[in-house]
Amino acid sequence: AERQRVAAFMRSYATMIGQKDSDDTQELRRRITGGRDKSIVLLLGQVRTDASLIMDSPVYPDQVDFIRDVAEAMRPYGASHQLVVRLHPKESWGTTHNKVPFDNPTLRELEKFEVLSEPHVTLFHSLEVNTYSLMDLCDCAVTLNSQSGLEVLARHKPVLTAANAYYAGKGFTLEATSRRVLGILLQQLVSKYKLTEEQKHDIDLFLYHLIFEYLFPADLQGCRARLRELFRV
Repeated sequence: AERQRVAAFMRSYATMIGQKDSDDTQELRRRITGGRDKSIVLLLGQVRTDASLIMDSPVYPDQVDFIRDVAEAMRPYGASHQLVVRLHPKESWGTTHNKVPFDNPTLRELEKFEVLSEPHVTLFHSLEVNTYSLMDLCDCAVTLNSQSGLEVLARHKPVLTAANAYYAGKGFTLEATSRRVLGILLQQLVSKYKLTEEQKHDIDLFLYHLIFEYLFPADLQGCRARLRELFRV
């Protein structure tokens, strides 16, 4: 019953991040792979100046370096795997706290590097595609510490992190603690790495606790007893 409750919540979950409506996954697959039979590795980007990167990404303080390293490490597997780099849509329309437009800072920096235009890489930015359609389509994902990695895990797909994600270190993620380890773990990830049934159970257990026992709804409805206990009033 708890797993069903988690699954129902995730099906109804709606992000507050503005982006394109859902895509047809089969058409999206053809667009990405050109009709070839390839596995899809999804790299989930973040806002380049996100506090979670500044404070909790010691190996890759700048996600541009992370994206470049992943793209280069994926080159030997290009015949069987397509790397899909999904830059955060908010970088195209969001602003800083001082109301200065982000203006796609990651995209503008990545345009300097040829590896992102190689055949084994597909790059999406702005509102070109729906991120959740990519999550449904991909076979596995890599990210620094984005919450979107947890949303891929909720689909019971493997995720590799390379920064201090709050859902990492629980036994159901691969974790790159150095640039050298990143390449090794990417090789493991593309070598038909699958989550075990125990890992899937632990993911669901973590999600249930996080959503229904730890977080508070934004409107605080139904939380009177929890608030009293929290503040002891």
